[in-house]
Amino acid sequence: PELIAKGDIEQTGLVLLDIIPKVGAAGIVILQTYGKAANDERNAAMKEKNIANTANTQEVVDSDTIGIDGNPSSTPKATILEMKFYRIQYALDELKGYLGETDVLIGQGLRGDLGVSAPAQLQILSNLQDCRREFDTLLATIPETFTGF
Repeated sequence: PELIAKGDIEQTGLVLLDIIPKVGAAGIVILQTYGKAANDERNAAMKEKNIANTANTQEVVDSDTIGIDGNPSSTPKATILEMKFYRIQYALDELKGYLGETDVLIGQGLRGDLGVSAPAQLQILSNLQDCRREFDTLLATIPETFTGF
């Protein structure tokens, strides 16, 4: 916002072009971590079920460890991880959308498509505030640590 307030639209665009791929890469790592954790949880649940079946034991169904769909791999923990995955993915997609929109707006401002500098600055500042809001939403969605997996 400081660069836009000073009227340096070009430098703002360069900073934004530096941020966009970093946000995308960080998002991929976070989503892969959640996806792997959910898959590992499902695999562990199925492995336990297979061990019980191969031992020819009478399996006792514990309603706390089987998902709502009756599938033994749909454990509550796996379901929670998947729900967090989708919430993070949605927040990340929203942020990337606003970043892309702001990038386009900066390009229009540099070409003069938005008129004189002051209105362009105001529109870009407004979009940057939207980006900040979506970034804060994303940060609130992601836990500080991935413990408990």
